[in-house]
Amino acid sequence: MIIKLNRRWLRAKTRRYYLATKQSLPSPTKPGIVGYAFIAVVLVALVSRMWDLGGRALHYDEILHAWYSWRYAEGMGYGHTPLTHGPFLFHGAAAMMATFGSSDVMVRMLPALFGMALVALPYLLRRQMGVAAALATSIFLTVSPSFLYFGRFIRNDIFMAVWALSLFIIMWHYIERPRTKLLVAWTVIWALAY
Repeated sequence: MIIKLNRRWLRAKTRRYYLATKQSLPSPTKPGIVGYAFIAVVLVALVSRMWDLGGRALHYDEILHAWYSWRYAEGMGYGHTPLTHGPFLFHGAAAMMATFGSSDVMVRMLPALFGMALVALPYLLRRQMGVAAALATSIFLTVSPSFLYFGRFIRNDIFMAVWALSLFIIMWHYIERPRTKLLVAWTVIWALAY
């Protein structure tokens, strides 16, 4: 009962705000200026993460992860060892290699896609942070040398950054409007992060 009243109150408050400021409610089909700005930043992040992805030799950590992922992709099985990171890294890299072939580019493709996803995630916090702060966060994540490097590096760092920011986003959306699907998403993200 209390949750239903809170939802009605929030909907009414939102409608009153838009009517008071003489703005129309945002259309879910049209991105608008902010949407296009985020799309542009994410496209820049995609290009920067994919550019010359196989141009440098694999780092020591990368070669360990690539080797075990390749063995798994070739059907030689997977066994977790405490010397390496969790299974998501190996399952993801093995899936990329099994689907698209084995190469340095394919080993780094999943981290590059996660690096791009990390840049896109602040869009989901634009209401809580403010549009300018969310866009600035995306821009800073795009141009950050550390996030660029680890967003093209087959290790668990970029995956954990995406999982952590996703959990933060889910938490804030749940605080504003509790829904069962957010709890399910929370559980899935924790399982992937584990």
